[in-house]
Amino acid sequence: MGVFSGAWGWFAVIVALAVFNTLLGEELLFRGVLLPRMRGVFGKRDWVANGAIFALYHLHMPWAILPTFVDGIFLDAYPSRRFQAARAGGQKVRLVGHGGYGTRAKSASGRAERDFTLVG
Repeated sequence: MGVFSGAWGWFAVIVALAVFNTLLGEELLFRGVLLPRMRGVFGKRDWVANGAIFALYHLHMPWAILPTFVDGIFLDAYPSRRFQAARAGGQKVRLVGHGGYGTRAKSASGRAERDFTLVG
């Protein structure tokens, strides 16, 4: 039985953090606000600069800086720039993608399944 077995209140807190920080905070800030404005400063390679700034934003997790740098460039910023996903309709694709990445990272570590068992 996990430490958080049956802890639905903590599950609600984690879902709220995921929605407001990861989805609404990071995605809308980096791809919705910054990326469209970075072309004037960085030119055609603005998506590389956006990925680098996104990685620097994650300095509080040193083990994730390099993967975040690579993912921020090739899985987040470049598709947003290439397919104009930073505009209204396409932003939904990036929100789902980023949220899914966070879930994959937690699942890959094994902690999500081991430490946060909601059903006994």
